[in-house]
Amino acid sequence: MARGVIQDFAEEWKEIEEQMDRKEQLFPAFTSGMNPQVYDETVRAWLQATPGKHGVPLIYLIREKTDPGSPPPLAASKCFSIEYESLIEEMIAFMPLSGVSYHRDEAYFATKIKMAAINSTYYATLKPHLNKNNGRDAYFLWTTLLTNKA
Repeated sequence: MARGVIQDFAEEWKEIEEQMDRKEQLFPAFTSGMNPQVYDETVRAWLQATPGKHGVPLIYLIREKTDPGSPPPLAASKCFSIEYESLIEEMIAFMPLSGVSYHRDEAYFATKIKMAAINSTYYATLKPHLNKNNGRDAYFLWTTLLTNKA
């Protein structure tokens, strides 16, 4: 079993390294009148495709579970648990929402939101979160504002 786990880890890690080597995609531009759901899906796709400091896709910043608890047992011959389909999915679920790396990733996300929202009517409402580099809270507030306007 150990050989299978090590071999699987090598394959999974190769995928993570390939994602880290990809050229960064542009953050989705926002224009008034956009469909909020479509815009949110576009932002989520950007987060999924953009690796953070440790190679974990930035989508971890907006996951629902803030405390994922203890990791479940590993799947047979896999380097990830039975609850996830890949090492990346597991890393997204368990990446801490605190600490230096988290704050670096969150500040980067906040900068992207700021650039997208700066000319919108929402910017003044988002600004307190953006000034603190709080990308997670700015994102949730922005999606709430967009949804309520629709």
